[in-house]
Amino acid sequence: MEFYKGIVSPVLDHLDSETMHVAAKNTLHLAELNPVTLKLLEQFAYGRKRFYDPRLHVTLGGRNGDNSFHLDLDNPVMVGAGWDKTGSAVKGLWQLGFSAEEVGTVPEYPQPGNDKPRQFYHPDGTALNRLGFNSLGMEAVYLNINHYLDFTVPFGISIGKNKWVESKDAPAAHAVVAERFRTVAYW
Repeated sequence: MEFYKGIVSPVLDHLDSETMHVAAKNTLHLAELNPVTLKLLEQFAYGRKRFYDPRLHVTLGGRNGDNSFHLDLDNPVMVGAGWDKTGSAVKGLWQLGFSAEEVGTVPEYPQPGNDKPRQFYHPDGTALNRLGFNSLGMEAVYLNINHYLDFTVPFGISIGKNKWVESKDAPAAHAVVAERFRTVAYW
């Protein structure tokens, strides 16, 4: 504990958290590109055995008939929207033991987000962010996602609208993104 408080914490406190986040995601993506590094990632994550407990098996789905939706997850630990906005670390996150990922949030067009710094700590120690919905846009994310279609990792797409789209036009903006991803996302 003293090592963490004396050495690790002061170093981490001075690093830009958004830059470190992107570096971690890019490292996972690079690990995906080689079977050896992907296997090493698995070894570090859960020691040669993927986390699975039948008591924690999650089944999502519900409708009957031709349009039924059913998704089985081997554990309840998923990566939420915002961690992998670009859809470029899906396999790496799965190798770490996550059962699924929600990519995004993805608007139709690229947008830069708010000015930096966008992640910071409140004086009481609470971590805050005001990223402003930075995104590469749906076409870039779609191209990234296409690399995973032969790998059966469950992932969904969190869809959104660009900042300049007025609220009254939001349903149409969401529909464009949903239509683009409807054949590649699990949910």
